[in-house]
Amino acid sequence: MSTPYFRFKQFTVWHDKCAMKVGTDGVLLGAWAQSFNTHPPSSQSISILDVGCGTGLISLMLAQRYPHSHIIAIDIDYDAAQQATRNVLESPFQDRIKVIRTDFLDFTSSPPATTPNTLRPAPYSLIVSNPPYFEDTPSTISTSSPRDIARHTQKLNFETLIQHSAELLSEQGTFAVIIPFDVANRFISIAASHNLYLHSRCDIRNNESKPFKRAMLAFCKDIHDTHTTSLTIRNIDNTYTLDYITLTQDFYI
Repeated sequence: MSTPYFRFKQFTVWHDKCAMKVGTDGVLLGAWAQSFNTHPPSSQSISILDVGCGTGLISLMLAQRYPHSHIIAIDIDYDAAQQATRNVLESPFQDRIKVIRTDFLDFTSSPPATTPNTLRPAPYSLIVSNPPYFEDTPSTISTSSPRDIARHTQKLNFETLIQHSAELLSEQGTFAVIIPFDVANRFISIAASHNLYLHSRCDIRNNESKPFKRAMLAFCKDIHDTHTTSLTIRNIDNTYTLDYITLTQDFYI
């Protein structure tokens, strides 16, 4: 039986009630994503939106990195929102993260009310998402279970995610995602149609003998030269590579 929680340097993430467990994708995006014009550590107060927050892992990582951030984390699934709420309340960052159970479309049409010095509405300096990525076909989805909803695009497709993120993003903000490598170019094309332009990309593979499986993409509203890198997670002997250790060292114990 897998452990019901993961302990990080400054917080613990429980995932026993959540359809999608803590995984490498979330850790990577939480460690990699950053506000385009705000490099940590920063005294600047920034607003962050985590779309499909799951356990709250990425929100917690960003709260640790940006000590003056205010974060709204949303998820459509009841159990995920409950689990994320628990993880936030048991963290040092509970006064800066608000978890809301809602559909992204409902959220964009009726953003939450805020109070001074706690949470901030749009526009956001940074929007992050580890979104559903399996296309909705009979061969890939047969139920509406929480795990299916979390993994498939039936509730949040790329077009919807991109369009509404573009509307909520500040003029100098960053929109960052992690998606399968083989759909990255299509995602980039859709983003450009909504005036979001790629400025950073990191292609990810498990080890040097494997093909690239994931891509982390960061977009902004101005056209810039794209900074492209790659990351190999493990060495041939299955130990973590120096690049992976360097990226995640502020979070892993």
